Amino acid sequence: VVKRAADPGGLALLDLGVGPDADSFWFLLKPEAKKADPRFAFLQRAEFRQAISHAIDRQQFADTVYLAAAVPIWGPVTPANPQRYWTDVPKYPHDLNRARALLRGIGLEDRNGDGVVEDRAGTEARVTVLTQRGVSHYERATRLLRDEVAKAGIALDIAPLDITTMIGRMLEGNYDAIYYRFLLTDLDPGLARDFW
Repeated sequence: VVKRAADPGGLALLDLGVGPDADSFWFLLKPEAKKADPRFAFLQRAEFRQAISHAIDRQQFADTVYLAAAVPIWGPVTPANPQRYWTDVPKYPHDLNRARALLRGIGLEDRNGDGVVEDRAGTEARVTVLTQRGVSHYERATRLLRDEVAKAGIALDIAPLDITTMIGRMLEGNYDAIYYRFLLTDLDPGLARDFW
């Protein structure tokens, strides 16, 4: 809508570049919060999260979720913070075969043919993802995440919540995973130690 208004000269549309705050997708990995959860044995494994990363085409994600007005990133710091941005952060390119191999390597396979991988005890790789309700790019992002990781055999159940409920559950440690954006108050990590 803004672009259409800018085309005939009704307003000026300026590209200020990449923003300093990135949306994030993370899991609760605190053993004291998850020790009774049979999924914790595979959720805590780096290979599980790497499989998810391989299942996502980050360029497609940027184009779909942010309407081609974003760039893919591989960590929590964006190129908008040139003093802290590290170009050599580990990258996990889109590769469904690699995602499936990583899951098999930690004992997750679709043993019953329902499309969702499970461990040898039958515990499915099914995770509930909290996000803020009513924010269109969060809703697009979580739908795309759900659809992409399903191709590797991981099931994401999306739970959009009002912001107060979502933040409350986050602070209580009462969640599996969250898709959300932290707004940092400073580009220096030393001044946001509570976040890091």
